[in-house]
Amino acid sequence: MDKCLEIVYSILILENNLKHAQYIKAILELAFSNIQVFIAEAPTIASELMKHVNIDIFVIEPYLDGMKYNGADFAADLLNKNPLAQVIFQSEIKDLKYQTRLHKKFTHSPYVLRSSLTYDQELIDNVSYALDFSSLTAPRKLVINKKSNSFIFDVKEIEYIYKIPNAKEISVRYLDRITNKFETAFISNIGLTNVLDLLEVKQDLIRVEDKHVINPLMIREVDHSSGEIIMKSGARINIGKTYRTAVGSLLNALKK
Repeated sequence: MDKCLEIVYSILILENNLKHAQYIKAILELAFSNIQVFIAEAPTIASELMKHVNIDIFVIEPYLDGMKYNGADFAADLLNKNPLAQVIFQSEIKDLKYQTRLHKKFTHSPYVLRSSLTYDQELIDNVSYALDFSSLTAPRKLVINKKSNSFIFDVKEIEYIYKIPNAKEISVRYLDRITNKFETAFISNIGLTNVLDLLEVKQDLIRVEDKHVINPLMIREVDHSSGEIIMKSGARINIGKTYRTAVGSLLNALKK
């Protein structure tokens, strides 16, 4: 089965000068074929967009004229939540003291000066580097091909998979990023062992009892008194006696 899918990366431009934002968008779309570019003229618009779209790279004007909560503040909050977020600053501010302060605060985020003669190429080079990084951390897919349909899941969004008793059918509980709610897909004529065999990285999902496979990153807590795992959705899943040692070892390893 071919599990290779074309990955399109999303870039968000945070810039309150719409004309220049559109210029950046045109530069990047000309340079890269595997991107989709979004424009937000304020941090509030960017935050709302991020509820519906998974953004891979951020191109940010750190100083948004007339806004108390500016691009640098948005970037700081963003990196606090996700230190691996790819942030590129671009601005017309030439003040070296300002650039130095920004660099000290955002050590790994490049600063591209808009008035530079090499602005276009510098921006392209920095986005290219960020794309290379994003490809290394791109979400792995679980692809289940059936005669009538194909099911494609981002592995990290799967909460658990349940083998339905007395039927060769499974239910996949997953987080829908569009609605930000947990949904369930039912797939017939397949078992848990078949699903585990399809994983690129076997540790992405672990078996905790005969009828349940879970995503360890979706665990909220472990109730040791009842021997249950409480998932982020609130679902409680029993840890089978024969699986407890292996599950405990894996959970301890993930904490390190």
